[in-house]
Amino acid sequence: MNTLIIETVLYLLFALPASFIDARKFRIPFYYILGGTILFFALIIFRTVKIVPLTEKLFWENVMYIFLSMISSALLFGFARLLSSGGLGKGDILFAVFTALYCRFYENLIAAVFAALSGILFYLVLRICQKKLKRQNVAYPVFAIPFVPFITFGALLDKFLFHILPFI
Repeated sequence: MNTLIIETVLYLLFALPASFIDARKFRIPFYYILGGTILFFALIIFRTVKIVPLTEKLFWENVMYIFLSMISSALLFGFARLLSSGGLGKGDILFAVFTALYCRFYENLIAAVFAALSGILFYLVLRICQKKLKRQNVAYPVFAIPFVPFITFGALLDKFLFHILPFI
């Protein structure tokens, strides 16, 4: 539980500012998230080295599991970028890799589903609001949504449902 708290605080230290910046400017601070990814990866490696020596096979299996998580997240969101004709940005893919370090492989896939569902619900609510404004002859801008806040929400919901809720 202590590790979960440390990882969540570190994740939020990078995820919350990135979410606010993405929501306001539709840009993600690349070097900030890249630095967070490197720091989070170093924390995981350091914690693993404390438990399992470098010479053990289990250490290298854990490192490969981390890389599998990062690569699968990059491929999943890269594929979503292709399907959305570039609607999902490169920064969203990098942020998804950062989130994969926080959630790991299986939980990251579930967090991606939560992120997609929450993004779709948000989109539907905004479309309904825009249709009401259109009936009132109010002009509205071209519609776009930032996706980093939804990735963050999906990761936190995943951690809450699978790690915190069972203890309550």
